[in-house]
Amino acid sequence: MANNSEQIIKESEFEPPDFLNQTFFEDVLQKYEKNNTLTVTNLNISSATKPGDNFSSIVLKVNVSYTFVGDEELFLKSLIVKTVPVEDGSRKEMLQYLPVFEREIDVYEKVIPEMMRIMNGLGDPEEFAPRLIFCSRDPKVLILDNLSDRSFEMHMNLHNFQSTVQVVKKLAKFHALSLYINEKKPSTIDLTKYKTVTTKEDIDKAKVFYGGLEYLKEEVKSWQGYEKIAEKLDAKSRTYVDELLKAFEPNEDFNVFCHADFHIKNFMFKMENGIVSETIFLDFQLSQWGSPAIDLVPIFYALGDSECRKRRGEIICIYHEYLVDYIKRLGCLTKIPSLLELNIDLLKKGALEIVWGITFLPFFYPFFCQYGYGSS
Repeated sequence: MANNSEQIIKESEFEPPDFLNQTFFEDVLQKYEKNNTLTVTNLNISSATKPGDNFSSIVLKVNVSYTFVGDEELFLKSLIVKTVPVEDGSRKEMLQYLPVFEREIDVYEKVIPEMMRIMNGLGDPEEFAPRLIFCSRDPKVLILDNLSDRSFEMHMNLHNFQSTVQVVKKLAKFHALSLYINEKKPSTIDLTKYKTVTTKEDIDKAKVFYGGLEYLKEEVKSWQGYEKIAEKLDAKSRTYVDELLKAFEPNEDFNVFCHADFHIKNFMFKMENGIVSETIFLDFQLSQWGSPAIDLVPIFYALGDSECRKRRGEIICIYHEYLVDYIKRLGCLTKIPSLLELNIDLLKKGALEIVWGITFLPFFYPFFCQYGYGSS
């Protein structure tokens, strides 16, 4: 485990790609501001992440100062730039053979704007994602509004029940809107084409992420009095990978557009009195069409704390209630599963519980103070 962590940390020490220069940002901002007289006067580029924040794309914070001809005022804009690594390494290799960057651009260019258009028609002003400033597939780059300037912040500790419920309600709305889009089928958007990017080969390569069951099985074998549990874990380990891959496949009946990487590091929050008041979703590189369980299961391991796991039934009920309510508000005719059917689907996707509960949950309890996140 230590060697893997050292590799991730080392690969996060990079130089920005050469094309991210003053001329590039001047062109981007001229198009965004729709004013060709814009001139960039100062450019500051720094890393927007700490070790462990992001395992694929390079994420940069760019502060730009600029002026317009005939205007003496100096304007400032803070941007978040996502691009692909230029140095060889596991992150660059992954982004070369997986369509994740192109998928995220699709979400920002097509899916989110369509959701916002529908919500505006309902008088719903809520936002799901940072505002798109610019995107390109060659070179691969995505430029977004810096949410920190709007008082949004990362939250490294798992949320309590009350805050988690706020995020769950927003997820229900996101899923409901995807159902409506799929039902209406606009010519530019086909959500069903976004299949899982997870393959057996990926799982075999990424044992640090998917090998938790094997480690647990071997550990329990050494525990006296747990022989039957060890036998069950051993049997499950033989079918686990196939069951996990099947869990990512769309259901025959009910599916939604899933974020599919639904953990606390992929959100930014506004907090009031210690409770989440607003949430913005980040990182849509793994988004896919599939069971809502793909987003629901990680809520109990990578978003909410132990209280949320104890109150799992309440959280699923709240999700279902808000899903049904927003679908009715949209006038969507898609048949929605009952609460019982939703819980049955979650049981069928039990392999997701293993990967999040055994493998990923420990990732949310490291000593963040070592990486500059504070003392607790």
